[in-house]
Amino acid sequence: MPLRTKVEHAFFQYGKLKQIPVVQKKREVVLGILAEKFEKDRIYQESEVNAVIEKIHADFCTLRRLLVDYGYLARKDGVYRRVSA
Repeated sequence: MPLRTKVEHAFFQYGKLKQIPVVQKKREVVLGILAEKFEKDRIYQESEVNAVIEKIHADFCTLRRLLVDYGYLARKDGVYRRVSA
């Protein structure tokens, strides 16, 4: 079974993230799944990023920061965009 499938089964329930993984590889999979919720080539205000993440997990601040830290989202001048990978 692929790692993504294992992580989805272990950490998501009914489209919600149950907890943020501690193990880095699993965390990266979760962040990749979250990044897919953002359109490429679109600019997002911080409130829009928060709204997207909050639908999946209550700790949107931590997840927003992790998305930037791991390079899934770029932040500049208070706006965000999904990084093409």
